[in-house]
Amino acid sequence: MAVSTTTPSILAITVAQTIAYITRPLMMRYPAATILKLRLALEANLTAHYAPSWVPTEPLRGSGRRCLTLSPASIPPRPIYSACVAAKVQWSEWIALLGGLEFDLFVDPGCVSVRFSQLSRQQSQIITIWSAAPAQEEAKAQVDDMSRELALQAQIRAQAAARRAPPTLAQRLLQDDEDEDELFAAIADEMREPTWMTPVLSKFPTTTTAAATT
Repeated sequence: MAVSTTTPSILAITVAQTIAYITRPLMMRYPAATILKLRLALEANLTAHYAPSWVPTEPLRGSGRRCLTLSPASIPPRPIYSACVAAKVQWSEWIALLGGLEFDLFVDPGCVSVRFSQLSRQQSQIITIWSAAPAQEEAKAQVDDMSRELALQAQIRAQAAARRAPPTLAQRLLQDDEDEDELFAAIADEMREPTWMTPVLSKFPTTTTAAATT
């Protein structure tokens, strides 16, 4: 089945992770130019090898055809062997740097894993080297955080706009009622303790005092 138009990026990412895993040990032994040439050849060969059976919606479909067995006792599968020849990398040295053990390399959409056949049965389970699942979960979490942040910003903007908007009729009437209540309360306080009362004399002034005053 041919891959859909949305799969090249998924295929490219998975192939890149595969190449990074199997060529990393070579960086201690070969110059950078040789590693680059090897990686470019591997990218072209592995992409062509995986593409016909690559179905992202069914990651395990065709997994057996994509499995490559790498062994120190035999030459590698054609996609890897052709890259060795192009970059002039010795397979015997390469597999020794990978641990010198035979292993199966599984490359499925969004997942790269290995299985070492020379280990004991308890240790021969498939080991995941790279998976896209954590990256997808992290991306989803970031989207959720962004959505919450946007919702909060929208709420803040709505509240600010409401404060700037002119008051409605109901708000004005309510404010008038509150102002009248405050006015009546102030008048009541003034009536209980008026501040405008004049002094009150207990008796009229005497004539002498009044004459002296005049």
